[in-house]
Amino acid sequence: MMLHGREPVKALRKPMELCFRPPVPAKPRMVDFHELPSSVFSRKIYNVLQPMNIYGLQLLPATVRGKKDERYEDYWVTYVYNRIACLDVEHSQYDIDEDDGDISNILRFFLVKETLAEIPLEKRLVFLLAEWMSSRLYHKSVVADVMPAHPVRIQLYPIQDWYEGIQFDDEEEDW
Repeated sequence: MMLHGREPVKALRKPMELCFRPPVPAKPRMVDFHELPSSVFSRKIYNVLQPMNIYGLQLLPATVRGKKDERYEDYWVTYVYNRIACLDVEHSQYDIDEDDGDISNILRFFLVKETLAEIPLEKRLVFLLAEWMSSRLYHKSVVADVMPAHPVRIQLYPIQDWYEGIQFDDEEEDW
């Protein structure tokens, strides 16, 4: 099921079936966040986000399948259908796809604060950049609610600090 719409998904009859991208580890470490290619959160994070009833965010039940068809339950796909066009294209650094002229990768980005200020906070707690759908932006208040749950393997950065590859700069040594 592709999740690229602008409306919530209707109720699912059964959890979405997901699997790891190759190379699939023989014994995957099931943590609180996976990118499969959609963002997938554990029950721990679901229990924080679901009661918040965040505009434009839907948490869909999922089962993750391992290399030997083992099944990991209690995961949720994050489906973000809230899109906001607020990329500061003048100051951001990004690549353009030669085929379609769209942004293919962002190296560093800045947002148009005036655009965001016009949108009520409850409508921008979680959103995708309309200019680059690979983004998922979480307001600092959402992050502040998630972090006390001590999520394992979730890296969240303030936008002003983020750049392409930051997640590799501070990898945990014991991973």
